[in-house]
Amino acid sequence: RNDNIDAVHEGLLRLVVWRLTSLQNGERPKQLTLDIDGLPIEVHGHQGGSAYHGLYGARIYSPLVASLAETGDMVGGLLREGNAGPAENADTWIPHLVRRLNESTGAQVRVRIDAGFTDNATLEALEDRDIEYLGRLRSHKGLQKLAAPLLKRPPGRPPEQPREWCHDMEYQAGSWPVPR
Repeated sequence: RNDNIDAVHEGLLRLVVWRLTSLQNGERPKQLTLDIDGLPIEVHGHQGGSAYHGLYGARIYSPLVASLAETGDMVGGLLREGNAGPAENADTWIPHLVRRLNESTGAQVRVRIDAGFTDNATLEALEDRDIEYLGRLRSHKGLQKLAAPLLKRPPGRPPEQPREWCHDMEYQAGSWPVPR
């Protein structure tokens, strides 16, 4: 079974490399962004590996999927049981996938993760391997207070086109031993 999954992942990586080089006139990209998401799949009956998940109110499988932000191409997936927590196995799977993608493309690979993957184990696994990441955090009053000075609109009339600004700031979640 693992051989089958490895063959699927290898095939996906080959397709991604072929598509990326085709889109860029034979040039390989220098940077890529890997988008990691959970993909709850509802099942009916008591399928092996499925479990009731209270958030979805149904029996599900809870695989992880990875796609390229630049093209939307799927790069990999990790089968997990329905009662898996959002970040379960992410701390080993994501770095492995980043390494494989880097070896296949030669690109620097950064990772974009949702709030469910910003647990300390996953972030430490990325940091230990010097993998750049962008993680969304769940909003709460403490984080909103910290960000409030950065959210004020500049003086003058509102622009016709919406604008976005990025600011760096340090924050330490309760489950993290250090600020990030």
